[in-house]
Amino acid sequence: MTKSEARAMVAEYLLADSNWAKLIKPVIQDEHTIETEFGWVFFYQSHEFVTTKDNPLVGNAPLIVDKDFCILVETGTSERTETYIAIYQSNRGNIEGFEGAISRL
Repeated sequence: MTKSEARAMVAEYLLADSNWAKLIKPVIQDEHTIETEFGWVFFYQSHEFVTTKDNPLVGNAPLIVDKDFCILVETGTSERTETYIAIYQSNRGNIEGFEGAISRL
């Protein structure tokens, strides 16, 4: 899986709930993407916040995409992103050990 394919997977995931997507108009923040040995961590925000800095989304957990397993994992917001990366990396291959939501390509 390439970074471009991973980004497309994230975009599809964010648009899956069409009512939410129409209201929020989620934008992937490419400048914040983290590359890891197993894939990428993507961040997103509302179009309104990106353009005006008003009304930021709350609870918009970073999304991990594993390039080898072709899965997307929604992390959480109660820990630092680095903590979620470490948790995912230690459970990689045993995704049942990760509590985030999982979506397959």
